[in-house]
Amino acid sequence: MLDLAARSGLDKSTASRMLRFLVERQYLVRSPDTQRYDVGPVFLSLAASAMKQSQLNVVAHRHLESLRDETGETACLHLRVGTERICMYGVESAQDIRSAITPSERRPLYQGASGKAILAFLAEDAIRPVLRQARGAGVDVPALARELEGVRRQNASCEVSSRVPGLAALAVPVFGAQGVVASITISGPVARWGLKRMRSFAGVAAEASRAISLALGGAIPRGSPETARQ
Repeated sequence: MLDLAARSGLDKSTASRMLRFLVERQYLVRSPDTQRYDVGPVFLSLAASAMKQSQLNVVAHRHLESLRDETGETACLHLRVGTERICMYGVESAQDIRSAITPSERRPLYQGASGKAILAFLAEDAIRPVLRQARGAGVDVPALARELEGVRRQNASCEVSSRVPGLAALAVPVFGAQGVVASITISGPVARWGLKRMRSFAGVAAEASRAISLALGGAIPRGSPETARQ
């Protein structure tokens, strides 16, 4: 709160009232552990509605459909919002057994291939609070840091049964003019979408990521289109 008051030029009492107002209406949430503020469910709902008409969603739509059709698996777009990623849009596999899409689902960036494909390419000052959250959740942060190095080298994250047993996911970052903004993820059951098959489609995913990023005014860092093994 003191930082907000200093940055905005507001006095402390005014800043406190504004924050209390936003928390009460669920635009913001406050962590009971760190006392830090983060975006709340109402803000995310508004963001999800805006995203339906955003340039990112429009550009990503046909690429996600193409990835779904080529791989036979579910393809999703996840947007970075603070220290989290939120499922904004996706197209589900036509298979009877498939990875289901949960619109507006929120997860911390340190969880799953979708989040790590974003986290690995953030600036250091943006990565630090995520690592603090991960440490507080009992995550092996040194191991996570090593994993992120691999994601940077490969420009992709590949995971099997890391968050949901029996589910595998390949994720690649999407860049805007100011850096990484989202990730696109292809997910499916391990029996059908295992490491070997994911790696065979890594180049296709990388091309989709590159096309979306260039349309947004961003660029993919140099690196291999192959995925990093978990």
